[in-house]
Amino acid sequence: MTVSWRRCAATGPTCTACPSPWATPAAPRGNRQFAAAAQIARAVLQQQGGNADQFWVQYLQNCAQGDAAVPKVDRALQENATLARIAALMQILAPESPSLRLGLVKYLASISHAEATRALARLAVFSAEDEVRQAAIDVLKVRRDRDYTEVLVHGLRYPWPAVAKRAADAIVKLERNDLIPQLVDALDEPDPRSPVVTDVDKKKVPVVREMVRINHHRNCLMCHSPGNSETVSVETLTVAVPTPDQPLNPPQGGYSQGGSPDLLVRLDVTYLRQDFSVFQPVADAAPWPELQRFDFLVRTRELTEEEAATYRERLDQREPGRITPYQRAAVTALREMTGKDTGPTGDAWRKLLELPERTRQ
Repeated sequence: MTVSWRRCAATGPTCTACPSPWATPAAPRGNRQFAAAAQIARAVLQQQGGNADQFWVQYLQNCAQGDAAVPKVDRALQENATLARIAALMQILAPESPSLRLGLVKYLASISHAEATRALARLAVFSAEDEVRQAAIDVLKVRRDRDYTEVLVHGLRYPWPAVAKRAADAIVKLERNDLIPQLVDALDEPDPRSPVVTDVDKKKVPVVREMVRINHHRNCLMCHSPGNSETVSVETLTVAVPTPDQPLNPPQGGYSQGGSPDLLVRLDVTYLRQDFSVFQPVADAAPWPELQRFDFLVRTRELTEEEAATYRERLDQREPGRITPYQRAAVTALREMTGKDTGPTGDAWRKLLELPERTRQ
């Protein structure tokens, strides 16, 4: 996910995407379903202690019980439940073990919905483990191309080269020859980590797309709407924000019963979606655990001219003739897909493959 960050006089850096929650299908009923689905997934995960087999057995039993209570004629409610479960599982299981996420791939494979296909594509691009990425790719081979193409193409320009390489690898393994022109176009483009000049408030300013990490336990109000305002219904699912001077309950974090009763957040409104999440060590973490969850996403940030110059200088520290990691990923994919080779430029590959000339922007 890419969000834009600007300076706010009241609160400091803020996300300009905040007015639109991302993960709540078909409000308001879908909002409640997402919150409930997230609570169920977290509760089952805690009960089973991270055991993947036991988690999926119990989780699927809970889903079956919930489905039995939904009238079969209410297709909108059924679809909302499906979308809520996909969103909740992608959120809750993001930093968990490969075995749990392999089970997630299997679960998504059983769902014939475009959102499940997009979730599989995200796992194919953002998962760190080869086995999870390969399992997701194997399922994508029998899915409709148009439902996940955007995820792969955007991955080629993600401001962390490892993701671009995974996206290119997925394109090769999926035999997406229709995306060869996009791979060729990538050879003409600047490094996605480089600053660009854009219009902001009718002024030309440098901005940069950069991957950032957010401590999941310490930034509840960055991602969730406040839960103790006068406009929040008593039926709304809320949880207390954890406080650093009290142990996390449960230790893994998530939707706890502890925290400050004076500071609540809503589970049904989420402003940010992580691209991936991992547990990482935190120094002097007590009384919280040393390993804490961090969520990673992309922000677009305004720069000063001095900051922009520093960015460009660091990225330009390459030997003459060296290509960027993004160009290398594209060239490698093109070689594997075509069995041919030429210079690492868009014009050279278009000439070799007899592709039409790219329209200059």
